[in-house]
Amino acid sequence: MAVTDVGIAAGGLDYVIGDAIMQFNKANVCFNLCTTKSAPDGSLYVRFPVYSNVDSSKVTNNATGAEDADLSATSMTTTAVDVEVLRNGIRIDITDLARWGSGDDLYGNAGDIIGNALAAEFDNHITALFASLSTNTVGDGSAALSLGNWFDSIQKLRASNAPEPYAFVGHPGQIWGSKGLSAVLNVSGSNAIGTLGQPGEQMAQNGYVGTLAGVDVFYSNEIALSGTGTDEAKGAMFSKSTFGVGYKDPMISIEEQRDASAGLSELIGNGYWNSAELVDGFGCLVHTQAA
Repeated sequence: MAVTDVGIAAGGLDYVIGDAIMQFNKANVCFNLCTTKSAPDGSLYVRFPVYSNVDSSKVTNNATGAEDADLSATSMTTTAVDVEVLRNGIRIDITDLARWGSGDDLYGNAGDIIGNALAAEFDNHITALFASLSTNTVGDGSAALSLGNWFDSIQKLRASNAPEPYAFVGHPGQIWGSKGLSAVLNVSGSNAIGTLGQPGEQMAQNGYVGTLAGVDVFYSNEIALSGTGTDEAKGAMFSKSTFGVGYKDPMISIEEQRDASAGLSELIGNGYWNSAELVDGFGCLVHTQAA
């Protein structure tokens, strides 16, 4: 709980709602990278069916003269991943004296803060699942991110029949700095990737590359550094089918609760969602140095 000691503009609550949702959409990274589904009325659960893969080995090629041969049944299984929608909340208290003592848009600023916090918590839920990816992994945290890591991740996802498109979400240190993509894409000499196409140019001119080898590139501050020297990061390259998010519509709500005896108003921000891993093989852990 935080008591904020700055001012407020008239009619602020409407701005809190609008600002919070807008800020969530700006700050959040992972929502659009996951399979999402709203829980129906009367339920707090979302079920994601996961079907078994049926490959070419299950197709029967009849021999000449045996066109009418009966086919053997192929087993197709499905498992269910159930996600229970839970509440994720934050409360900010604004005293009457704070409201009266300043002309600043305190409620609007509080909306930005609430929206950012909920957005960060959503990403925290998804990025926390990265470490559990076990079918496909590259790196062991002992070296910087390399193009070899990048293409190995793509190869592993394709070998697992992970549906495209793919996205990569990494720690900022896996994007910028001496251990990130910036060091890989901006190198001197005849082997510089900038001489092969646009990624090196984009990184050099704009400080960021949005797509590399067909994989969309994102970063999240919610990926914590870990390891003995706290210089390792566990990012992930994954298909949209890797993670499932169940939510209740509207996913974000902002309410004001008056505490007259304390002389303050409580702003309550709620986010109603939960997440789970759906198909482990559709994601690839990318464990590299990041600092």
